[in-house]
Amino acid sequence: MIKKFFLILLFCSYIFALDLTQNDKQKHIVATAVISALSDEIYCHYYRSKYNLAPSKTKRYLVSVSSGIIAGFLKEMYDKSQKDNRFDHKDLQADIIGSILGSVLKIEIKWQ
Repeated sequence: MIKKFFLILLFCSYIFALDLTQNDKQKHIVATAVISALSDEIYCHYYRSKYNLAPSKTKRYLVSVSSGIIAGFLKEMYDKSQKDNRFDHKDLQADIIGSILGSVLKIEIKWQ
């Protein structure tokens, strides 16, 4: 319980350190949250069809969070390749936040 409290506190301080008033950062959070939630849904369907049982929460978090982060990283790499653009570390931080939020919402909340 205490461990979860400190993780939530750390995560909240991380969010407040990022300037979320920028419309671009909000878009990054929403996009990667959706990507993470969708990747969890796809992974669960695949895993159930292949093994006839539900995947563990740990596996679900690994797949969904990493999917959002990878998508955000690839977007930043694309941005870097464009003229007069750069790799924005703050955008990647927003992608990480969105990936975690999307995964937690999808995995911890029952969608029934």
